[in-house]
Amino acid sequence: MNIENNYSVPVETSLKNVLPFEEGDNYKFIGSSTSVYEAVDIFKRHIGKGRRLEALLITRNGNPSEKLLGIITAWDILEIP
Repeated sequence: MNIENNYSVPVETSLKNVLPFEEGDNYKFIGSSTSVYEAVDIFKRHIGKGRRLEALLITRNGNPSEKLLGIITAWDILEIP
């Protein structure tokens, strides 16, 4: 178990168990072939629409039912030169 900020989440928790508790639509699924530049554009487009994304969730084909391979956050984008 991982414990942080008084929350306990089992290490093997799947996204389908966690996402229903996420408020709003502040994440988007992308495929593993999405480039860093495409990821930056996705964040920018959402900001342009007045919606701020917190994270891009990476699966093989961008399908929510697939295994999570990685996460890109807005903070990660700030570190790109």
